[in-house]
Amino acid sequence: MMTTFLNSDAACRVTAQEIIKILQTDAKLGLNENEIQTRQKYYGHNDFEVDDDEPIWKKYLGQFKEPMILLLLASACI
Repeated sequence: MMTTFLNSDAACRVTAQEIIKILQTDAKLGLNENEIQTRQKYYGHNDFEVDDDEPIWKKYLGQFKEPMILLLLASACI
């Protein structure tokens, strides 16, 4: 199981081979079924919670309530 955590500064300096070693996987084959199930039990599934209660057009128009957006729109029209 993966227990190594890297901050962003350290993570950007790690080579691909080191990442493969840290993640305990194979670059060509990936994870085996047993390892997938083990990691999903530990970390959970890679899913997003999507709130579908509000239509997308309402979310889009809702952005125009922000004062800064209104100021930028007014400036663009002038």
